[in-house]
Amino acid sequence: MAETVLRAYGAGWAVVASAGTRAAPRAHDMDARARAALVQRRYQPAVKWRSRRIVSEDFVNFSRILAMDEDNMYDLRRSCPPEHLHKLGMFLDLVPGMAGQSVPDPYFGSVQGFERVLDLIEAAVRESRIRPQG
Repeated sequence: MAETVLRAYGAGWAVVASAGTRAAPRAHDMDARARAALVQRRYQPAVKWRSRRIVSEDFVNFSRILAMDEDNMYDLRRSCPPEHLHKLGMFLDLVPGMAGQSVPDPYFGSVQGFERVLDLIEAAVRESRIRPQG
């Protein structure tokens, strides 16, 4: 969802890619509830979007790597080379007053959980204080 919203807003970021620290080894389609929430708000999620795991090259190739929750941040810190640790942050650090907070995982909840996550993602993108690093 975050990748779709970041791409739609432009967000001043040259490249946006989504990856998980615990994504399944085999790529999966976007959750139907996430896709429905995006489409309802007139976003156009990529038709061929597939989940993927973060790989070591991501720490080199991306200037910012944002975790959605503390568990993912923990995993990122463990796998990130020390020279790239400065690139890590929490996604909600982008929202004034929400630094350090986690985006709730809506997967095991209701459709409303996906709506709430989309609200948070949109707020983060609109209120973004972090700009791409050169």
